[in-house]
Amino acid sequence: MHKNNLIGEGSKILEIGINNQTFVKQFSDIVGKEGRVYYFDVNREELNRVSRIKRNNIRPHYLFGGEYKIKGELDLIFLNESFRYFKNRAEYFRYIKKYLAPHGNIAIIQEDSLPTINFLLGKTVKRKTIIDEMFNAGFKLREEHFFLRNKSFLVFETQ
Repeated sequence: MHKNNLIGEGSKILEIGINNQTFVKQFSDIVGKEGRVYYFDVNREELNRVSRIKRNNIRPHYLFGGEYKIKGELDLIFLNESFRYFKNRAEYFRYIKKYLAPHGNIAIIQEDSLPTINFLLGKTVKRKTIIDEMFNAGFKLREEHFFLRNKSFLVFETQ
């Protein structure tokens, strides 16, 4: 994402579903002192773990009981294995579109529906389903990456 000019020094990113904090730290390094990495997760334990990372450009963002206060500012909204948890995905992504900057993107990494244990547990989403639901939310596929085994890595921009 960094090498494709989606994000860089000074970017503002929201990671939805922290999923082991790997990307929060990497994003913090990329955006530097002038950038911001906001994170949101429904798992309070995960939020507490990330809050212990002492970097000035990382901020928790809570959606409970209100609106994000970052309308029109985000260069990237990132989801790593959390797309599957949303119920009305097209409706949700239509709603959060207003938080993206005019050039902003949404990047989704999600395990594909290959016959694995996660498939049996319902923890996968088909690539085509993600693309169709994001299209219904007002986004089009900008780019796709194939280096993650059994996972879709899709980047969307507004239509």
